Amino acid sequence: MPVFKTTARIQASGELAIRDLPFAPGTLVEVLVMGSVRSAAEREQEWARMMQAVQAQTISAEDIATEIDRPAAMRQALTAVAHAGTFATVDDVSAWQRELRVDRAQPGRED
Repeated sequence: MPVFKTTARIQASGELAIRDLPFAPGTLVEVLVMGSVRSAAEREQEWARMMQAVQAQTISAEDIATEIDRPAAMRQALTAVAHAGTFATVDDVSAWQRELRVDRAQPGRED
């Protein structure tokens, strides 16, 4: 996705004119208008951050295989826990959880 960055000043009429864009006439583009009270260096840093966030990342075949294998690995781990009998002595799961749980105060919710 080609990206073009510039600065412009809103005209007295409230309109914004941007000239010499590097896109062919009739090309559909997305427009994001942000007010600027930051320095040029701050704007450049923000632009770099935004561009890094939208850059496509390469996904390898290994990444895809890992994601495909994740549910199988989870099933295997849960099966191992079940076979180990880790929670075999727990009759009432809700009661067991209430006994173990330690509530902590949450800011703004002192009631």
